[in-house]
Amino acid sequence: MRLVYLSVIALVGLSACDVSPPENVSRQVATTSDFEEGEISWCRYYSDGDSTCFATYNFLWDAIVVDGEIEICGIGYASKTTRKPINRKMMRSARIEYQGRTILRDLSFFYDAETNPDIIGRSSNCRKTRVTARGSLSNLNLIIPNTGEKIRL
Repeated sequence: MRLVYLSVIALVGLSACDVSPPENVSRQVATTSDFEEGEISWCRYYSDGDSTCFATYNFLWDAIVVDGEIEICGIGYASKTTRKPINRKMMRSARIEYQGRTILRDLSFFYDAETNPDIIGRSSNCRKTRVTARGSLSNLNLIIPNTGEKIRL
């Protein structure tokens, strides 16, 4: 499922600012509807099988090839800021696999859009993997340990 939001205000705001990426980020690129969607949900499960989810961290991610090497780009937002440290810890433990091997650990570099769900068109942070692209990038998976979440690009 892909998000189809467009934030004209964010686009205008971004064009007015010339912001360089943070130190651990190789570049920033505009988020498009081609980015893959992911979510971490914080839920309470009951013995009767019911559950209540009280917070989520939603993110978009994609891979680009620059000078023959794969870079991973991402942006995310939390439904509640109270879970921000836990979300960051989960993304720190996340990894990217390509053709069956881990090529990047720690996805906490994803741009933090706070609690704003209008992220299409906004800048996402990218990080180099130092891995040469061989064949299709559809062999990429984003894995979040302890959640069962495996998101294929």
